[in-house]
Amino acid sequence: MKTSKTDLPESQKWSPVGKSNDLIVQKPHLAVKLTGMMLIITLFSAFIPFKIIIAQPHTEIITRTARFQNPMDSTNKLSLYNIHGSVAIEGYEGEEIQISVKQTIDTEDGDELEQALSELKIKVDQQEQQVIVYLDAPFIDIDTSGKNIGYRIDSYEDHYEFLHNFTIKVPRTTNVEASTINRGAVKLTDISAREISARNINGEIILDNISGDTKVRTVNGDITARYTANPTGNSDYKTVNGTIEVNYPQSLSADIRFKSMHGDLYTDFHNIHRLNQRVEESKESDGHSISYRVDKFSPIRIGKGGPQFNFEVLNGDVYIKQIKS
Repeated sequence: MKTSKTDLPESQKWSPVGKSNDLIVQKPHLAVKLTGMMLIITLFSAFIPFKIIIAQPHTEIITRTARFQNPMDSTNKLSLYNIHGSVAIEGYEGEEIQISVKQTIDTEDGDELEQALSELKIKVDQQEQQVIVYLDAPFIDIDTSGKNIGYRIDSYEDHYEFLHNFTIKVPRTTNVEASTINRGAVKLTDISAREISARNINGEIILDNISGDTKVRTVNGDITARYTANPTGNSDYKTVNGTIEVNYPQSLSADIRFKSMHGDLYTDFHNIHRLNQRVEESKESDGHSISYRVDKFSPIRIGKGGPQFNFEVLNGDVYIKQIKS
């Protein structure tokens, strides 16, 4: 247990000054001899105003709303693309998509703030069965015309910094695709959909109280998921540096493929069977010789088997847990 200076005896409350010698400061002491000139300078300085200017980040809340043309369509999808900041999407019983963004801009002067406010825009692109929410700026290139959305960040040389924390409420059965890159987690809660996708680069991914076929990927961060119903289709979970923990209902039946360089797979499901590694056959370019490749994933079967769940991590462990009632 550490002892604070206030708990020490009076003779030990003050530390040595300089090298170890006989000069020990026993009590706060100020001995200053002022000449006449020094006194005049000191008194004059006391009347000079002194101001410290600390640039404060500019913060504002931006709100948007959107609706699907047919709220009952099972193919309805929300796609969100963020760069710096967190993403939190929650399912609810309403039909409106409610979007709230906390925007923070950090600049050195007013001109840079004005530039940032004029360049950074929250866009909502409404299509028949898809709503696309994204950050737009001169250094961002996005193409929403095709089935697959292209989102590219070009070289960013402006002097201001920005952060966008998204909080969104969607109809509970909405298919969701959400991503961010830095300075925040991606969290999806209370969603029962056909497909759920979440991506991150430097941050964790949290899926809580969800159902649906799942694809999640991050680079530096943990993945945590908890299902209300087991996915009926193939699902993928991947991180480079982090732990993967997925909680399934006890009725889980699936084929598990696990791959890790520095990690292990743990589970508390009991009805487990090891499967043989898959061997893939392919013909060489000459059309005559055949090569074989052994799958690097370690396969196991839980229950009677079923959809394929892929778990891939470079540095970290995987935990497959059953939700006990």
